[in-house]
Amino acid sequence: MSHHHEEEEPCLAEQIKAKSKHVSVNEQELTVELFEKLCKYLQSGVKLQALKLSNCGLTAEHVEELGKILATSPAKNTLESLSVSGNVETLGENGVRMLLQSLKFFPQLCEIDIGNVTQTEQMGNELTVALAEQIKSHLKHVRKLYLDGNQISDVKVLCEVLEGFGMEELDFGDNQLTDDTCGDISRVIGGVSRDTLTCLVLGSNKFTDASVTALVKKMEEVKSKIEALFFDNNQLGDASMEALAGYLASEVCCLTELHIDENEAVTDAGVQQIAKVLLAQKEASEEGVSRLEHIAIDGLEVSDETVDMLNLALNGAIEEWDDEEDEDDEPLETVKEGKEEEGEEGKHTHTHA
Repeated sequence: MSHHHEEEEPCLAEQIKAKSKHVSVNEQELTVELFEKLCKYLQSGVKLQALKLSNCGLTAEHVEELGKILATSPAKNTLESLSVSGNVETLGENGVRMLLQSLKFFPQLCEIDIGNVTQTEQMGNELTVALAEQIKSHLKHVRKLYLDGNQISDVKVLCEVLEGFGMEELDFGDNQLTDDTCGDISRVIGGVSRDTLTCLVLGSNKFTDASVTALVKKMEEVKSKIEALFFDNNQLGDASMEALAGYLASEVCCLTELHIDENEAVTDAGVQQIAKVLLAQKEASEEGVSRLEHIAIDGLEVSDETVDMLNLALNGAIEEWDDEEDEDDEPLETVKEGKEEEGEEGKHTHTHA
Protein backbone atom coordinates (compact mmCIF):
# COMPACT_ATOMS: atom_id res chain seq x y z
CA MET A 1 0.00 0.00 0.00
CA SER A 2 1.10 3.56 -0.50
CA HIS A 3 0.66 5.66 2.60
CA HIS A 4 -0.87 9.04 2.12
CA HIS A 5 1.67 11.47 3.43
CA GLU A 6 0.63 15.01 4.20
CA GLU A 7 2.19 17.55 1.85
CA GLU A 8 2.18 21.31 2.11
CA GLU A 9 -0.77 22.52 0.09
CA PRO A 10 -1.28 25.89 -1.62
CA CYS A 11 -3.66 28.34 0.02
CA LEU A 12 -7.26 28.45 -1.16
CA ALA A 13 -6.69 31.62 -3.18
CA GLU A 14 -3.93 29.90 -5.16
CA GLN A 15 -6.12 26.83 -5.70
CA ILE A 16 -8.94 29.02 -6.99
CA LYS A 17 -6.59 30.95 -9.28
CA ALA A 18 -5.37 27.66 -10.73
CA LYS A 19 -8.99 26.48 -11.13
CA SER A 20 -8.07 23.36 -9.22
CA LYS A 21 -10.41 20.39 -9.15
CA HIS A 22 -8.78 19.30 -5.89
CA VAL A 23 -9.67 21.78 -3.15
CA SER A 24 -8.19 21.66 0.33
CA VAL A 25 -8.50 23.78 3.44
CA ASN A 26 -6.91 21.12 5.65
CA GLU A 27 -5.39 22.43 8.89
CA GLN A 28 -6.78 25.94 8.27
CA GLU A 29 -9.40 27.66 10.40
CA LEU A 30 -12.58 27.85 8.36
CA THR A 31 -13.25 31.53 9.02
CA VAL A 32 -16.28 33.38 7.63
CA GLU A 33 -14.11 34.92 4.93
CA LEU A 34 -12.46 31.63 3.96
CA PHE A 35 -15.79 29.80 3.89
CA GLU A 36 -17.34 32.48 1.66
CA LYS A 37 -14.44 32.13 -0.79
CA LEU A 38 -14.84 28.35 -0.77
CA CYS A 39 -18.60 28.53 -1.42
CA LYS A 40 -18.18 31.07 -4.20
CA TYR A 41 -15.65 28.85 -5.95
CA LEU A 42 -17.83 25.75 -5.59
CA GLN A 43 -20.71 27.70 -7.12
CA SER A 44 -18.60 28.64 -10.13
CA GLY A 45 -19.29 25.36 -11.91
CA VAL A 46 -15.96 23.67 -11.14
CA LYS A 47 -16.10 19.92 -11.70
CA LEU A 48 -14.71 19.15 -8.27
CA GLN A 49 -12.92 15.82 -7.83
CA ALA A 50 -11.59 16.10 -4.27
CA LEU A 51 -12.60 18.17 -1.25
CA LYS A 52 -10.48 18.15 1.89
CA LEU A 53 -11.91 19.77 5.02
CA SER A 54 -9.87 18.06 7.73
CA ASN A 55 -9.01 19.77 11.03
CA CYS A 56 -10.54 23.06 9.92
CA GLY A 57 -13.31 23.63 12.47
CA LEU A 58 -16.07 22.29 10.23
CA THR A 59 -19.54 22.78 11.78
CA ALA A 60 -23.07 21.51 11.12
CA GLU A 61 -23.89 24.88 9.54
CA HIS A 62 -20.96 24.51 7.15
CA VAL A 63 -22.08 21.00 6.19
CA GLU A 64 -25.63 22.17 5.54
CA GLU A 65 -24.54 25.04 3.29
CA LEU A 66 -21.95 22.99 1.41
CA GLY A 67 -24.47 20.21 0.89
CA LYS A 68 -26.92 22.60 -0.76
CA ILE A 69 -24.25 24.02 -3.05
CA LEU A 70 -22.59 20.77 -4.09
CA ALA A 71 -25.83 18.83 -4.58
CA THR A 72 -26.85 21.25 -7.37
CA SER A 73 -23.38 21.68 -8.90
CA PRO A 74 -21.38 19.60 -11.40
CA ALA A 75 -19.55 18.16 -8.38
CA LYS A 76 -22.47 15.82 -7.71
CA ASN A 77 -21.29 13.76 -10.65
CA THR A 78 -17.53 14.28 -10.32
CA LEU A 79 -16.59 14.26 -6.61
CA GLU A 80 -14.43 11.19 -5.94
CA SER A 81 -12.68 12.02 -2.66
CA LEU A 82 -14.01 13.62 0.53
CA SER A 83 -12.13 14.21 3.77
CA VAL A 84 -13.67 15.78 6.89
CA SER A 85 -11.52 14.11 9.55
CA GLY A 86 -10.41 15.73 12.79
CA ASN A 87 -13.42 18.00 13.29
CA VAL A 88 -14.59 16.23 16.44
CA GLU A 89 -14.67 19.41 18.54
CA THR A 90 -16.86 21.42 16.15
CA LEU A 91 -18.98 19.12 13.98
CA GLY A 92 -21.31 17.76 16.64
CA GLU A 93 -23.70 14.84 16.33
CA ASN A 94 -26.14 16.74 14.09
CA GLY A 95 -23.29 17.73 11.82
CA VAL A 96 -22.17 14.10 11.51
CA ARG A 97 -25.71 13.00 10.71
CA MET A 98 -26.16 15.71 8.08
CA LEU A 99 -22.82 14.82 6.55
CA LEU A 100 -23.75 11.17 6.26
CA GLN A 101 -27.11 12.01 4.71
CA SER A 102 -25.47 14.27 2.14
CA LEU A 103 -23.21 11.49 0.84
CA LYS A 104 -26.03 10.14 -1.34
CA PHE A 105 -25.66 13.15 -3.63
CA PHE A 106 -22.16 12.06 -4.67
CA PRO A 107 -22.40 8.58 -6.21
CA GLN A 108 -18.89 8.74 -7.68
CA LEU A 109 -17.18 8.87 -4.27
CA CYS A 110 -14.44 6.26 -4.02
CA GLU A 111 -12.44 7.66 -1.05
CA ILE A 112 -14.09 8.80 2.19
CA ASP A 113 -12.26 9.99 5.29
CA ILE A 114 -14.57 10.49 8.27
CA GLY A 115 -11.98 9.91 10.98
CA ASN A 116 -12.12 11.51 14.41
CA VAL A 117 -15.55 13.18 14.17
CA THR A 118 -17.49 11.43 16.95
CA GLN A 119 -16.93 11.61 20.72
CA THR A 120 -19.02 8.69 22.01
CA GLU A 121 -19.27 4.98 21.35
CA GLN A 122 -22.98 5.31 20.63
CA MET A 123 -22.43 7.95 17.97
CA GLY A 124 -19.48 6.08 16.51
CA ASN A 125 -21.61 2.98 16.05
CA GLU A 126 -24.46 5.05 14.65
CA LEU A 127 -22.00 6.43 12.11
CA THR A 128 -21.07 2.96 10.87
CA VAL A 129 -24.71 1.90 10.43
CA ALA A 130 -25.67 5.10 8.58
CA LEU A 131 -22.57 4.86 6.41
CA ALA A 132 -23.35 1.24 5.59
CA GLU A 133 -26.78 2.26 4.32
CA GLN A 134 -25.32 5.06 2.18
CA ILE A 135 -22.71 2.74 0.66
CA LYS A 136 -25.25 -0.01 0.02
CA SER A 137 -27.79 2.30 -1.60
CA HIS A 138 -25.80 5.06 -3.27
CA LEU A 139 -22.01 4.77 -3.12
CA LYS A 140 -21.16 1.87 -5.41
CA HIS A 141 -17.59 2.99 -6.08
CA VAL A 142 -16.17 3.25 -2.55
CA ARG A 143 -12.69 1.74 -2.36
CA LYS A 144 -10.93 3.63 0.45
CA LEU A 145 -12.57 4.20 3.82
CA TYR A 146 -10.99 5.82 6.88
CA LEU A 147 -12.97 5.71 10.14
CA ASP A 148 -10.18 6.01 12.71
CA GLY A 149 -10.68 7.70 16.08
CA ASN A 150 -14.47 7.45 16.35
CA GLN A 151 -14.96 5.29 19.49
CA ILE A 152 -16.47 2.57 17.28
CA SER A 153 -17.10 -0.82 18.93
CA ASP A 154 -19.49 -2.46 16.44
CA VAL A 155 -18.80 -2.83 12.70
CA LYS A 156 -21.13 -5.76 11.96
CA VAL A 157 -23.58 -3.93 9.67
CA LEU A 158 -20.86 -2.04 7.86
CA CYS A 159 -18.72 -5.13 7.25
CA GLU A 160 -21.73 -7.02 5.91
CA VAL A 161 -22.02 -4.32 3.23
CA LEU A 162 -18.29 -3.99 2.59
CA GLU A 163 -18.03 -7.74 2.03
CA GLY A 164 -19.46 -7.11 -1.43
CA PHE A 165 -17.10 -4.26 -2.29
CA GLY A 166 -13.56 -4.40 -3.62
CA MET A 167 -12.00 -2.28 -0.91
CA GLU A 168 -8.39 -1.12 -1.29
CA GLU A 169 -7.74 0.59 2.05
CA LEU A 170 -9.71 0.23 5.29
CA ASP A 171 -8.86 2.11 8.47
CA PHE A 172 -10.57 1.05 11.72
CA GLY A 173 -7.67 2.30 13.85
CA ASP A 174 -7.97 4.19 17.15
CA ASN A 175 -11.38 2.82 18.06
CA GLN A 176 -12.86 0.43 20.64
CA LEU A 177 -12.89 -2.78 18.61
CA THR A 178 -12.50 -6.08 20.45
CA ASP A 179 -12.20 -9.74 19.50
CA ASP A 180 -15.99 -9.77 19.10
CA THR A 181 -15.57 -7.90 15.80
CA CYS A 182 -12.97 -10.28 14.38
CA GLY A 183 -15.56 -12.31 12.47
CA ASP A 184 -16.98 -9.16 10.89
CA ILE A 185 -13.57 -8.00 9.68
CA SER A 186 -12.86 -11.51 8.39
CA ARG A 187 -15.91 -11.18 6.16
CA VAL A 188 -14.36 -8.18 4.45
CA ILE A 189 -10.98 -9.91 4.07
CA GLY A 190 -12.65 -12.98 2.59
CA GLY A 191 -15.13 -11.10 0.43
CA VAL A 192 -14.64 -9.29 -2.86
CA SER A 193 -11.73 -7.47 -1.20
CA ARG A 194 -9.60 -10.62 -1.11
CA ASP A 195 -8.05 -9.51 -4.42
CA THR A 196 -8.05 -5.73 -3.85
CA LEU A 197 -7.44 -4.85 -0.18
CA THR A 198 -3.83 -3.73 0.27
CA CYS A 199 -3.99 -1.83 3.58
CA LEU A 200 -5.80 -2.82 6.77
CA VAL A 201 -5.43 -0.61 9.85
CA LEU A 202 -6.53 -2.11 13.17
CA GLY A 203 -4.07 -0.33 15.44
CA SER A 204 -5.00 1.22 18.80
CA ASN A 205 -7.93 -1.06 19.55
CA LYS A 206 -8.47 -3.91 22.01
CA PHE A 207 -7.60 -6.95 19.93
CA THR A 208 -5.83 -9.93 21.52
CA ASP A 209 -3.89 -12.89 20.16
CA ALA A 210 -7.16 -14.63 19.29
CA SER A 211 -8.01 -11.99 16.67
CA VAL A 212 -4.57 -11.90 15.11
CA THR A 213 -4.45 -15.68 14.83
CA ALA A 214 -7.91 -15.81 13.23
CA LEU A 215 -7.39 -12.89 10.85
CA VAL A 216 -3.99 -14.11 9.69
CA LYS A 217 -5.50 -17.55 9.09
CA LYS A 218 -8.22 -15.95 6.97
CA MET A 219 -5.65 -13.91 5.04
CA GLU A 220 -3.70 -17.05 4.23
CA GLU A 221 -6.82 -19.02 3.36
CA VAL A 222 -8.10 -16.48 0.80
CA LYS A 223 -4.61 -15.54 -0.45
CA SER A 224 -5.14 -11.94 0.65
CA LYS A 225 -3.30 -9.16 -1.18
CA ILE A 226 -2.85 -7.07 1.97
CA GLU A 227 0.56 -5.38 1.89
CA ALA A 228 0.35 -3.14 4.98
CA LEU A 229 -1.06 -4.46 8.26
CA PHE A 230 -1.38 -2.33 11.39
CA PHE A 231 -1.83 -4.13 14.72
CA ASP A 232 0.05 -1.60 16.86
CA ASN A 233 -1.08 -0.64 20.37
CA ASN A 234 -3.44 -3.54 21.03
CA GLN A 235 -3.27 -6.36 23.58
CA LEU A 236 -1.06 -8.74 21.65
CA GLY A 237 1.43 -11.25 22.97
CA ASP A 238 3.86 -13.79 21.57
CA ALA A 239 1.08 -15.98 20.18
CA SER A 240 0.38 -13.17 17.71
CA MET A 241 4.05 -13.04 16.78
CA GLU A 242 4.00 -16.79 16.15
CA ALA A 243 0.94 -16.46 13.91
CA LEU A 244 2.46 -13.54 11.99
CA ALA A 245 5.78 -15.36 11.59
CA GLY A 246 3.95 -18.36 10.17
CA TYR A 247 2.05 -16.17 7.74
CA LEU A 248 5.19 -14.31 6.65
CA ALA A 249 6.78 -17.67 5.88
CA SER A 250 3.88 -18.76 3.68
CA GLU A 251 4.04 -18.56 -0.09
CA VAL A 252 0.80 -16.55 -0.31
CA CYS A 253 1.87 -13.73 2.03
CA CYS A 254 1.99 -10.29 0.35
CA LEU A 255 2.94 -8.24 3.43
CA THR A 256 5.64 -5.63 2.92
CA GLU A 257 4.81 -3.47 5.96
CA LEU A 258 3.94 -4.65 9.47
CA HIS A 259 3.18 -2.61 12.58
CA ILE A 260 3.32 -4.47 15.88
CA ASP A 261 4.64 -1.61 18.02
CA GLU A 262 3.33 -0.65 21.48
CA ASN A 263 2.07 -4.11 22.46
CA GLU A 264 3.35 -4.50 26.01
CA ALA A 265 2.96 -8.28 26.32
CA VAL A 266 5.16 -9.03 23.29
CA THR A 267 8.57 -10.33 24.34
CA ASP A 268 11.94 -10.51 22.67
CA ALA A 269 11.39 -14.20 21.96
CA GLY A 270 8.18 -13.40 20.11
CA VAL A 271 9.78 -10.81 17.84
CA GLN A 272 12.70 -13.16 17.20
CA GLN A 273 10.27 -15.62 15.60
CA ILE A 274 9.54 -12.99 12.95
CA ALA A 275 13.19 -12.01 12.62
CA LYS A 276 14.24 -15.62 11.97
CA VAL A 277 11.66 -15.99 9.20
CA LEU A 278 12.82 -12.78 7.55
CA LEU A 279 16.46 -13.80 7.73
CA ALA A 280 15.65 -17.19 6.22
CA GLN A 281 13.80 -15.48 3.37
CA LYS A 282 16.73 -13.19 2.71
CA GLU A 283 19.20 -16.07 2.65
CA ALA A 284 17.00 -18.07 0.27
CA SER A 285 16.32 -15.14 -2.04
CA GLU A 286 18.37 -14.72 -5.20
CA GLU A 287 18.07 -10.96 -4.73
CA GLY A 288 19.15 -11.22 -1.08
CA VAL A 289 16.03 -9.58 0.32
CA SER A 290 13.20 -10.60 2.63
CA ARG A 291 9.60 -10.07 1.61
CA LEU A 292 8.96 -7.55 4.37
CA GLU A 293 10.32 -4.03 3.77
CA HIS A 294 9.32 -2.31 7.01
CA ILE A 295 8.47 -3.43 10.53
CA ALA A 296 7.56 -1.08 13.38
CA ILE A 297 8.61 -2.27 16.84
CA ASP A 298 8.52 1.00 18.81
CA GLY A 299 7.82 0.44 22.49
CA LEU A 300 8.64 -3.29 22.50
CA GLU A 301 11.15 -4.75 24.93
CA VAL A 302 13.49 -6.27 22.35
CA SER A 303 17.18 -7.05 22.67
CA ASP A 304 19.95 -5.57 20.58
CA GLU A 305 20.41 -9.03 19.07
CA THR A 306 16.84 -9.04 17.76
CA VAL A 307 17.15 -5.50 16.43
CA ASP A 308 20.34 -6.53 14.64
CA MET A 309 18.57 -9.54 13.15
CA LEU A 310 15.77 -7.35 11.85
CA ASN A 311 18.14 -4.76 10.47
CA LEU A 312 20.08 -7.50 8.71
CA ALA A 313 16.89 -9.00 7.29
CA LEU A 314 15.59 -5.64 6.05
CA ASN A 315 18.19 -4.81 3.44
CA GLY A 316 19.47 -1.26 3.61
CA ALA A 317 18.38 -0.82 7.21
CA ILE A 318 21.45 -2.28 8.89
CA GLU A 319 23.39 0.93 9.32
CA GLU A 320 22.00 3.90 7.47
CA TRP A 321 23.99 7.13 7.67
CA ASP A 322 22.60 10.64 7.58
CA ASP A 323 24.54 12.44 4.84
CA GLU A 324 24.47 15.66 6.83
CA GLU A 325 26.05 14.07 9.88
CA ASP A 326 29.75 13.59 10.46
CA GLU A 327 30.84 10.07 9.58
CA ASP A 328 32.07 9.61 13.15
CA ASP A 329 28.48 9.84 14.41
CA GLU A 330 26.57 6.75 15.44
CA PRO A 331 24.72 4.94 12.62
CA LEU A 332 20.94 5.02 12.52
CA GLU A 333 18.95 1.86 13.20
CA THR A 334 16.06 2.52 10.88
CA VAL A 335 14.17 -0.62 11.82
CA LYS A 336 13.39 1.20 15.06
CA GLU A 337 12.11 4.23 13.19
CA GLY A 338 10.74 6.74 15.65
CA LYS A 339 11.44 4.44 18.61
CA GLU A 340 10.59 6.21 21.84
CA GLU A 341 12.91 6.39 24.82
CA GLU A 342 12.18 3.67 27.37
CA GLY A 343 9.18 4.61 29.46
CA GLU A 344 7.60 6.91 26.87
CA GLU A 345 4.36 5.90 25.25
CA GLY A 346 4.15 5.39 21.51
CA LYS A 347 1.34 6.41 19.22
CA HIS A 348 -0.54 4.86 16.33
CA THR A 349 0.66 6.98 13.44
CA HIS A 350 -1.10 5.81 10.28
CA THR A 351 -1.79 8.96 8.23
CA HIS A 352 -3.65 9.73 5.10
CA ALA A 353 -4.76 12.81 3.27
